[in-house]
Amino acid sequence: MDPTPLLLSYGDSSSVESYRCGAAPAHLIRTGPTVKEKMASVARTTIRYVEDNASHAHSAVPLRSSGFYKDVLREENGESSVLVAGQLTKRCGARNEAWCTVLQLCTTTAPEVEALGAKFCGAVNMAQEQDGIANFLMAMVFANVLDSTTYTKQNICDNTLDDAQLVTRCPLDNGRCIDASIAPHYFVGQLNRLPAELLRQVLLYLDLPSLTCFRRVNRRAMEIADSLPQYAAIVRHCPNIIRAIISIQADAFDCHTLYRILSTTRCSTCERFGDHLYLIDCRRVCYLCFTRRPEYFPLTIGRASSFYSPDKSRQHRAITSRQRLRAANPPRVLSLPGRYCTAWAGEGGNLVQKRLELFDRRAVVRGAGSGHSKVDKTTREPLRFMAIITAPYLFDSGLQVDWGYFCLGCEDEKCEETKHFRIKYTREGMKEHIERYGLVEETPKIPGRYMHVTQV
Repeated sequence: MDPTPLLLSYGDSSSVESYRCGAAPAHLIRTGPTVKEKMASVARTTIRYVEDNASHAHSAVPLRSSGFYKDVLREENGESSVLVAGQLTKRCGARNEAWCTVLQLCTTTAPEVEALGAKFCGAVNMAQEQDGIANFLMAMVFANVLDSTTYTKQNICDNTLDDAQLVTRCPLDNGRCIDASIAPHYFVGQLNRLPAELLRQVLLYLDLPSLTCFRRVNRRAMEIADSLPQYAAIVRHCPNIIRAIISIQADAFDCHTLYRILSTTRCSTCERFGDHLYLIDCRRVCYLCFTRRPEYFPLTIGRASSFYSPDKSRQHRAITSRQRLRAANPPRVLSLPGRYCTAWAGEGGNLVQKRLELFDRRAVVRGAGSGHSKVDKTTREPLRFMAIITAPYLFDSGLQVDWGYFCLGCEDEKCEETKHFRIKYTREGMKEHIERYGLVEETPKIPGRYMHVTQV
């Protein structure tokens, strides 16, 4: 049974409603409620869910009239809350074994989760209607494990496009209030002759700057563009990627390609989770790759032109290297002014005041067939950060999103081949990481420091 369809935030009174509506999972952060508060919230949410699904549980006693229900909502001590909830759930008739096992899962330690989870799944499989409840509660347990072993933000500013004030530079009108009852006054010219399905397919293979220009034509064009499921999913979950693409004029790939890349997880040059996008030609990439590998070090127009030296023959001598570069038309972007490269110890990054035309190194070198070297300062090289933006993993047909997690046990690790504090993981990747290196526990001698502990 897959425990990942939903990830709930503890203490959220709307968690049950979020489950029903298929809402996107909430991000977990390290600085949150205490363990006891989380346990109490788990118990309260469980009680509410049992109550809402009393008909499925064939309860003989109306749950709302139970004194236990009021007690558990007032209870602040997590352990007592779970005990009270356990007594209450015994009133659920034939399902009491499943519910009691659920409460054990909510309070157990990580090594016991797998065994109790198997018992729980066996109990709830007695009836098909319990599958949704099983996923709901197993997701709560998995969220608890993630919350104790991961964090989502680091105290490091990489000064990528994420930090380029994109909301101010490129405001989007997607989602603005439009009265749908009023039909558009204008159509989209001869394109209106095409069936809507065919027109959507055509638009899906436009680059994002062109699709945005089409969307600006009139209200009918806006409606057609916004009806693309792939485009709508990107705008809903990661609008800054759209803003960045428009701002730097990245037109070497289409909307379909962008959505396809966002629906994958792997870095294009290694096996890790690629939590960034290289926007010159739309590739997933992890931090360690885009700061070190040569293919993510873009070329300025001067450096790129040097790869296309003029022919020595008289008839081609008048063609300059820049003209040859333009004719080759490798993927390119126009950078934004600002500060770039990783900032350590409060440093603000390197200030670049002009917009630079940047070309994809791999395409230029492949097209020219020769190479030139340049001093590369990796994490101190601003050019490496000018076309980079954080990217999530879209799944469930774009309905849900996973921005990734840093491992708390690797916070001080610097081994790139195995564990490194800059490596990010998806939810599935985090589970595999814990299985490989062990559970994450706080060191007894150094409070606030965590490490992987392998079972002997």
